[in-house]
Amino acid sequence: MSTVPPSTLTSRSPLLWQYANRENIRRNVTGDLRGSDGPLDTCNRIPFTFDASKLSTSFHGGGNAELRKKAAPHYGVKPEEMLFINGGCSQANHHVVHALATKGDVIIVEHPVYDPLVESSKATGSSIVPLNRLPEEEFQIPSERFEELLKSHEPRLIVVSNLHNPSCVALENLEEMLHILEKFNEGRSRPCYLVVDEVYRDLATVKIPTAASLSPYAITTFGLSKSYGLSGLRHGLILASAPVIDVILGYYTIVGVCNSSLSESLWSQFYDHRDRVLKENRETQKRRQRKVESALKSNGIPFFHPDGGTCLLVKLPTENDTDFVLQMMDKYDSAVNPGTNFGIKGHARLGYMNISEEVLDKGLADFCTHYKSYQQ
Repeated sequence: MSTVPPSTLTSRSPLLWQYANRENIRRNVTGDLRGSDGPLDTCNRIPFTFDASKLSTSFHGGGNAELRKKAAPHYGVKPEEMLFINGGCSQANHHVVHALATKGDVIIVEHPVYDPLVESSKATGSSIVPLNRLPEEEFQIPSERFEELLKSHEPRLIVVSNLHNPSCVALENLEEMLHILEKFNEGRSRPCYLVVDEVYRDLATVKIPTAASLSPYAITTFGLSKSYGLSGLRHGLILASAPVIDVILGYYTIVGVCNSSLSESLWSQFYDHRDRVLKENRETQKRRQRKVESALKSNGIPFFHPDGGTCLLVKLPTENDTDFVLQMMDKYDSAVNPGTNFGIKGHARLGYMNISEEVLDKGLADFCTHYKSYQQ
């Protein structure tokens, strides 16, 4: 195995390093429950067409007018409150924090966390403050804690996910948090914004309005990877008030110039079939979540009940989650995603949507067997 220079290791987050590059924890297995993308077959249920003539045109402004008009009703916003970008939801998060924050600012980021949310925020030069979402509180954000962090740190941005990654738990008090934020921003010329990654939202089993539709101080980021399984389209979307969209567009124009016109054509075709595909995906999601929860309950394995999404978080019988997963891979050729990758040791994220039924059955059975034998 090749050795990576220490300088490379120390320049990156330990979470991101383990998630992306550890050869052992990322090797291929047949019962792979590590991912959290949506259904594999969505691309087969949308009759995409390729129009080569689109390659000779480009649209400035973060999404052509027809695309934004077609998509806006799905998110409860106006077309001018939308910014489409290449690169998916993670790229959208990156552009938001870099357009609005700079060195000397404070960015509060949830924890446990999908690590790119932290890394993008760090790269702005801002100071990072964790917003703890505790397992004993079902990963909710108490309003009192939210308000205290605002007063104590006066942040430029607060970054969270809803549904939460890795637990897929929905925020119960989003509207109250936004009310607190609006009061905090009164009289401020440079306000604080709540950035909400909603990439799992369309597969939620509870009603979740887009944060950006509720307040001018909320920014929603979105993509098609989780609820739709269309990671390869690299559809990124930012929702915010029109003035904020203009600021972010200014940054995006510098780093990306404009979107791929071919991508925008494919995104537009997606929205023609969105409602039908989403209905089908939600039916699959409910059935698979029931299957996973039933298996875990029947084997006495503790987990956090998700509000939909594509994965759930399990409490392991050991704090050494990486060792648990490596042993599972060696013994059964199956794997789950160790909680260490999200900053929560002793847990594992179990994905169940971006795989075939056969792979899910194998991985789930292997996980339950390994859990019980490891416990002994």
